[in-house]
Amino acid sequence: MSKEVKVKTDKKKPSWSEIKKALATSDRTALIGLISDMYALSSQNKAFLHARFSTGTDALKPYLKIIDEALYPDILRNKPVKIAKAKKAINDYKKASGDPKGILELMVFFVETGTEFTVNFGDIDEDFYLSLERMFGQALDLLLSMDKETKEEYSERFAAIVVRASNIGWGYHDALDDLFHKAFPEEKVKTGTNRKVVELPKFTSDAKRRWDQIPEGFRAEILERVFCVNCGGGTPLQLREGKMVGTSLLLRGHCKKCGGDATRVVEPG
Repeated sequence: MSKEVKVKTDKKKPSWSEIKKALATSDRTALIGLISDMYALSSQNKAFLHARFSTGTDALKPYLKIIDEALYPDILRNKPVKIAKAKKAINDYKKASGDPKGILELMVFFVETGTEFTVNFGDIDEDFYLSLERMFGQALDLLLSMDKETKEEYSERFAAIVVRASNIGWGYHDALDDLFHKAFPEEKVKTGTNRKVVELPKFTSDAKRRWDQIPEGFRAEILERVFCVNCGGGTPLQLREGKMVGTSLLLRGHCKKCGGDATRVVEPG
């Protein structure tokens, strides 16, 4: 009859201090090789390193994609809304980069995407709206700590969210309206008063998805160089609507110079 042999195992869990010691003894070539292996290991690692070192055409793109898929899921494939996943994308970017304007862009996109989803597909639940409301407030607080140019750039997007939420229940619109006017008491967004009216661009669902796939920097360039019937080419556009024409994205709006009709066609690729 054989005896059971007990093998002693080291129950000590690996710690960061041990990894740190090992890294301290590694040379530059070994460290670059390690980071290269980590880069190839996952898309999350790639996004982290691009954000940390500000490389690539748009370090925000992978984080925007996660938020879009989490807050505007494909309901035809029964995919659920994932608030926690969208929040994690913002936190991951904070750890990777910490760039305040990048964080602000992700926060605003979070609220825009969630608001657009509920406008198009109906009421969800209280927790959903509270999450959007909290993110809206946090984003406003961050915006108020920034320079005048950034405040002017983003204030219209905040106002547009308030307008877009006007027919949503659960007290969502009223909460956003109050937060916005505490931050910008001089701004008005309600129709029928002396408040400034800001309209959110109207996109068809397929056009919105195509537009959101374009990196933020490229979107800004597109809107700065459009064709105006009065001014010709190279004029800035106040975007009003977007729709797909075949495989191309058609943008329409008003010329910021003369107020006339202006358009821009964005070809695929």
